[in-house]
Amino acid sequence: MKSEKRFKKKTRLTALALLVAMVLPAVFPAAVYAATYRDVPPTHYAFAAVDWVSNPVNGSIMVGDAANNFNPTKVLDKFEAAKIYAMAAGFKYSTATIAAAEQEIFDRSYESNRAFLDSMAGQYVRWNKTADREIAYLLYQGILTTSDVTRFITKSNNVETINNLTKQEAIVYVVRLDKKQSVADAITVPYHSPFKDDAQINADYKKYVYYAKEAGIATGSDGYFNPARNITRAEMAQTFYSMLSNRPGSSTYSPGAVSTNGSAIYGTIDSVYMDTHVYIASTSDNVPRIYKFAPNAVILVDNVQRAPAFLVRGMYATALVNTSGEIINLVAQTNAPVTPTPAPNGVLPSNLLENEGYVTAVSPLSGGIVTIKTQRVRLTGEIVTDENAYAVVANCVIKRGENVVTFNDIKVNDIIFFQYNGNTIYNIELQEKNRTIFGTLSEKKFVDLTSTPVLVIEDDKRVKYELRVSSSTIINRNGSRNLTWDELKIGDAIEADCEYDTLVAVYATGERTTVNSAVLEEIHITQNTQQIAVRRSDRSLTVHTVTPDTYDVHDLRIGMELRLYMDSQEVYDILVLSGETANNNSNQPQTNILTVYGKILSINNSYSFVVSDFDRNNAQYTVYLSANTINVDTNRQINLEVLKPGANVYITFTANDSFEAKMIKVLS
Repeated sequence: MKSEKRFKKKTRLTALALLVAMVLPAVFPAAVYAATYRDVPPTHYAFAAVDWVSNPVNGSIMVGDAANNFNPTKVLDKFEAAKIYAMAAGFKYSTATIAAAEQEIFDRSYESNRAFLDSMAGQYVRWNKTADREIAYLLYQGILTTSDVTRFITKSNNVETINNLTKQEAIVYVVRLDKKQSVADAITVPYHSPFKDDAQINADYKKYVYYAKEAGIATGSDGYFNPARNITRAEMAQTFYSMLSNRPGSSTYSPGAVSTNGSAIYGTIDSVYMDTHVYIASTSDNVPRIYKFAPNAVILVDNVQRAPAFLVRGMYATALVNTSGEIINLVAQTNAPVTPTPAPNGVLPSNLLENEGYVTAVSPLSGGIVTIKTQRVRLTGEIVTDENAYAVVANCVIKRGENVVTFNDIKVNDIIFFQYNGNTIYNIELQEKNRTIFGTLSEKKFVDLTSTPVLVIEDDKRVKYELRVSSSTIINRNGSRNLTWDELKIGDAIEADCEYDTLVAVYATGERTTVNSAVLEEIHITQNTQQIAVRRSDRSLTVHTVTPDTYDVHDLRIGMELRLYMDSQEVYDILVLSGETANNNSNQPQTNILTVYGKILSINNSYSFVVSDFDRNNAQYTVYLSANTINVDTNRQINLEVLKPGANVYITFTANDSFEAKMIKVLS
């Protein structure tokens, strides 16, 4: 059956469909399989959903109890919900269906979070260790954070309560689960059109909820979101069924043939089905035909990027379909579109707007359609990414540099400056493929399944550029040449020479600094990064990436006071000033000392070494270097190359008990 094959191929949830099911009533077609639960008869509103999620063919995401009851009205506690989310995210139990590479990920996720989960089990008697592996997998994938997990159980007067999953928490986890929409993008939606019960939404969750409302799928009831309402098993079954089954619906229409050659469709919106398909009545014959949205389809409603739920019957629509008959771009307007035309003799209209962006698609249909991705900064400071399809007028002037070119010379990834009105372009300037971008390194990541490294550079206008690193990319930092891309640090000042979206050369500048006092607020661990959120002495909250090969954040606990040793905005080492670590094997004494005379035992990395103190019974200290550490012999910044294991040294620290070297003299 089609539903069986589709489930095997699709192992990820999409936030859009999940959120729709979370907040809107759904009507499902007749079940494919006959459910046998005593408490879910065929007349039950969630019968089809329960039948589907419990079927082994579909992964048995949710099943009933030994008494043959599904318990549809029972609310889900967070341990139960974690198991369900983990299954939907790709977690497996049966060793017969787990490939070696998958098992390695499952094991790695558990081992990397084992210390944290053991600490939770040691803290709470009611901690459910049977869910540890699923929770670890969700932490590893970034779907849960350690802060989320600490809320699974609360304790008051020595009474422990296992908490239930609320509606607002379900929204948060779903947004993170969606791999097509990063959390960073999901929470940049500005705060507007809040619910009537906005004040009841947890402050940490508001941006997620606003994202869902902006997409038109978190409508609530009578303007209320009801954020603290618990999710029942039937509602969760509906959620997964509506998202994973993803079946095209039946229709009373006679759709007619869908074009498979690629074309532009003009007409009016007739209806939308399950946010996956749309019926468009063509202007040529007024016959509604069904079209499926492509996975990355861009939908604009009245010039704002929206979800399918915003499409309303009667809207004027222009759609671009691919060779499979799927909609790539759809532009819908409430009022009849007005297509401006150029004035005679090539004079441009006076009401044109200007913008710039990247070309993401080019089609010669209907004289020429170009799809452009742009970024803009709202007044509230959020950066919004838009993607829109524009029609290019026949007499549009197109230049590349100083040369006039044709529409066919426009290429994907071109940097495009354009003048437009509505969805029509009148003037285009294409930037030469070679360019230089100045900014700050804000993120390092892999772009896709090909594991292509990408550097995200943010310029002084807060516009971000995702630039690919190739095997021939030249990378220099602070005068050091021929580095690898991961040796660059978040926060580095960047000068990037590019060829379209590929880096030719990167010149980075960073500085080592020290944050003397910061209180640990949160720990975030994902598959590729580990980050900490700290509250500084000025009360500002900052988030920093911790270099994994220099410090393991599993040794930290919320509330600790830390000293951070920074390279740009990355933390390369941490000194705990107060509070105990999870596995503190350090014999670093916490006494008021300003000088040390001793022997270097080992060199840790580029910034620290261990010394044995002759005057204090050979006590050992980890000594940290900064950009201001001076070599007494040369009165210049210390070069670690002159420090060797076995060398006797005299060290003066910047302050009592700081262990940051101010001056170092090598004695032998």
